[in-house]
Amino acid sequence: MVLCLCAAVPAYTASACANASSGAGVPSGYAAVVQGVEGGAVVLSMQLFDKRVPQVRAERRATGVTNRSSAGEEALRQLLEEVEVEAETERLGIHLEQRRVTKAFRQIKQHDFPSIASFHDYLRRVRLSEAESRRRIEVQILSERIEEHVLDGVPESRRSVAMGHWADWYLGKWRARTNCRQNLATDRCSNGPPLSRETDSGFAGGPAPR
Repeated sequence: MVLCLCAAVPAYTASACANASSGAGVPSGYAAVVQGVEGGAVVLSMQLFDKRVPQVRAERRATGVTNRSSAGEEALRQLLEEVEVEAETERLGIHLEQRRVTKAFRQIKQHDFPSIASFHDYLRRVRLSEAESRRRIEVQILSERIEEHVLDGVPESRRSVAMGHWADWYLGKWRARTNCRQNLATDRCSNGPPLSRETDSGFAGGPAPR
């Protein structure tokens, strides 16, 4: 797991959790605090952030994919999205059986790589463990389940607009609940710059949450 609830983790000091729960900024040693998650605030440690940054860089080298965002911005986005997706699926009552994750994980290994050895070589090059790779697949499946929930009953002709409106509401909600270490703050953080054009279509308010 890449996130921890303050109330459930003895390693977090009482003062750090109190500050996180009250919204009094980001405690020392943490990259971000996300409020409004069932059970309390979620804190993302600098240790997790510092581990994710080189993984992002390694993945970009391995895949040849370029991105206008820095590795640090992408790392923080990934970590925040994992928190958001997990919290949103809990809110919506979406449950995912681990055997579905296992099946998807097996299919990727068998279909996207010529051999198990090449799969493990890829993980080594992008600095991911099997557990971390599986976790990413799990988050992706949960994201797809959320999209299915949002579009349930929406006519095909309206799906693009409906998803865009919901995404605006979703991004705005989680941005308002997220406070980041100042030198890391992006447009996904309440203390960062405004949402970029890529993520903010100008829709005000958004539909009622489903």
